[in-house]
Amino acid sequence: MKLQDSLSGGHLDPAQVGRTQWEPRALWRVYPQVHGPAGFNGTNRGNARFFPIEHAGAIIPTLYAATSVQAALMETVLHDAPIPSAGFIQTLEPATDTRRISRLQSTTPLRLADLSTVGLSRLGISRSDVVDSDKTAYAVTRQLATWVYVTCPDVQGLARTLRQDDSAQAIMLFEPRLAGGTLTVVEQDAEFFSGPHHAALIELVARLGAGLIIVP
Repeated sequence: MKLQDSLSGGHLDPAQVGRTQWEPRALWRVYPQVHGPAGFNGTNRGNARFFPIEHAGAIIPTLYAATSVQAALMETVLHDAPIPSAGFIQTLEPATDTRRISRLQSTTPLRLADLSTVGLSRLGISRSDVVDSDKTAYAVTRQLATWVYVTCPDVQGLARTLRQDDSAQAIMLFEPRLAGGTLTVVEQDAEFFSGPHHAALIELVARLGAGLIIVP
């Protein structure tokens, strides 16, 4: 059954949402400077797989992060790399790109809804409907994120498989479910146009068989 049909028909069972507990760990984030290194996005601007989401007439502030710097770069800077990615050229313009990298540390365990391939299977949802879907399906995948938030009040966010990298995971955290001090900033305002994070980007582009052009 398609995800939209499952949601509209009430076929999803909150009791079947798997939970995973992440012990305190390092997290990487590529963020627009306007939000800050550990700031949540509480606006309705954007068109991502799981945000912006809304409940009871209000936007739920959320934060994306990943378990490696390369996963964070894949989810943002290289988000639009096609499949197959060989031959794709990514163009970056440092003069106008306000995105930066931060390294965060979670200080307490995080209780997350498991939207990995296995977790989706438990719910009766196809990976193709969520993880592998393109932008045309984001309105539906955001409905799934909202459904989890509303029906699973004990979870603090979502943990999911990346579309193009099975070696890492991404999470989206719900600000209303987190206590103050849950995230601390270890490193902030790092660029990916130069330095060690640029090296990580170059390695990732090479793995994709793609190319990179940086416009002066």
